[in-house]
Amino acid sequence: MLKKLGKYEILREIGKGAMGVVYEGNDDVKMRIVAIKAIRKSTVAQSEVKEVFSRFRREAQVAGSLNHRNIVRVYTYGEEGDVAYIAMERIHGTELLNLIDSGKPFTAEEVNYIMGQLLDALQYSHERRVVHRDIKPANLFLTNEGVIKIVDFGIAKIESSILTAAGFVLGSPFYMSPEQYVGNQIDGRSDLYSAGVLMYQLLTGSLPLIGKDISETIQKVMHEMPQPPSRIKPENVTPEMDAVVMKALAKYPEERYQSAAEFAHAIRLAAGPDSPPVDIAHITAMPETRPEQQQYNNAIQSQHIEAVFGEMTRARMAEFEKQLAGLRETYNKKIN
Repeated sequence: MLKKLGKYEILREIGKGAMGVVYEGNDDVKMRIVAIKAIRKSTVAQSEVKEVFSRFRREAQVAGSLNHRNIVRVYTYGEEGDVAYIAMERIHGTELLNLIDSGKPFTAEEVNYIMGQLLDALQYSHERRVVHRDIKPANLFLTNEGVIKIVDFGIAKIESSILTAAGFVLGSPFYMSPEQYVGNQIDGRSDLYSAGVLMYQLLTGSLPLIGKDISETIQKVMHEMPQPPSRIKPENVTPEMDAVVMKALAKYPEERYQSAAEFAHAIRLAAGPDSPPVDIAHITAMPETRPEQQQYNNAIQSQHIEAVFGEMTRARMAEFEKQLAGLRETYNKKIN
């Protein structure tokens, strides 16, 4: 294990991904504990090194320019030999994905609480012309104090088509907006679609649109509307909350909420003025049991879908791009 990166003493490893490692580090100068995300060039395919490191550097630049309670603070970007690293705020809590995958039920009040913080952060970033492009439970942390934190701005503000030259999708398939799939220019309303998918998942425990494979998932996202959340959890979702979610999941940006603030206001109205306060201990607690349906959802949602998607596009790039071209033509005809 590394002993030091820049001015940061490495204390221990706290996480590992496909290409990177996250360490807990000590900043002697600022007298604070930090999280350090590091990647080595040697762990990345030679053909992808330039793109991966450029995206990593962009994450530090974009996130470092934002200062909001619900966005993880980035302190430093650095490179040492084979390693590039980002030092950031150390968070104590859990990924929202872990709570969802555990089968934890969320009350309407808790959904309002979580979405309010997320949308406040998105309003802030959108006002600064930063579109996250990959809002999903794995990129949202819930701290032990009940604070939502957005992480991973690695593809934020990148102006390119849906596929990179290496065949990787810019975004996560279950949460991507239709305009992301067809490679159209996107704005903050694409993040609001992704937030709508998350809200649906929090209310029901299920994703709104799932196909048997990536191609079918794309078709569903482009052409089908999910059943209203109240059909799945009638005891938890009111018609007013149904209407909010379904508007957020509209296929065309102009049919959705036009700002995160508008979306948040609609949720508050649907929740009603007599909404009880949220119990922080309850919202952050992991449930003791996992129902069979949630185990099924977990198997679908927790797979490394980005890697699967990348391999599929490499193997069938021409076919996949032809499919996207057809979807793009149909989608844009409806817009115009």
